[in-house]
Amino acid sequence: MANKIKEEEKLYEEIERDKGFISPELWTAVYGRIEDSLMIAGLILEHYIAKGSPLPRDQGKLVMDYMAIIQQAFHNGINPQIIPDEKQRFIRVERETHQLHKNVRLLLGHYIGNDLQAINFMIGDILDSPEREFTLEVETKIWTRVEGLKDFLNTLRSRTLDTGNLSMKIRAKLTLVAALLEKMLGSPTLDKTEEINRAKEELVLAIKLVDGFIQKGAGG
Repeated sequence: MANKIKEEEKLYEEIERDKGFISPELWTAVYGRIEDSLMIAGLILEHYIAKGSPLPRDQGKLVMDYMAIIQQAFHNGINPQIIPDEKQRFIRVERETHQLHKNVRLLLGHYIGNDLQAINFMIGDILDSPEREFTLEVETKIWTRVEGLKDFLNTLRSRTLDTGNLSMKIRAKLTLVAALLEKMLGSPTLDKTEEINRAKEELVLAIKLVDGFIQKGAGG
């Protein structure tokens, strides 16, 4: 995964302060495609890593094809006014999310932009040389980048998706915790410490939301 942005928490706090959230329409139209492509690419890589065998060149090309889908969706995500979708959805997305918050753009550009570039370079470097094959080391590096992007999208959803509903915000937080725990249990190679700490932090945030809801009810 791309290096963590310094003072990243401050960026998310500014998004929340400015109410620069991502609408459900834009998330479904754009970021859902990114998540789906990352999931499939990750499963392909995990299959060969678990077997301890080289990724076949045709499967490497397939992973790169999914990265191209992500690249296009990423371009649409930072330019939501040009999303080529059904007319009605296009109108809604353009009206509701014509401008993304500057911090959302910064986060997207840093994580998705840098990781896509790194993944495409690693795959392309091998595919461009007919005599070369994928190694377990390279496959693991690519998989780590893919998993990093999935983690980023989980965090982005948790912090910026405009649910407009407290119960949905709590659900988003708990969904992220579940995703982190699933990753820790199923990952072939992973230092668990950072993921455990992230899961704990998100769980604390979810509990704070619940506490705020209870206190508001008690005060009312």
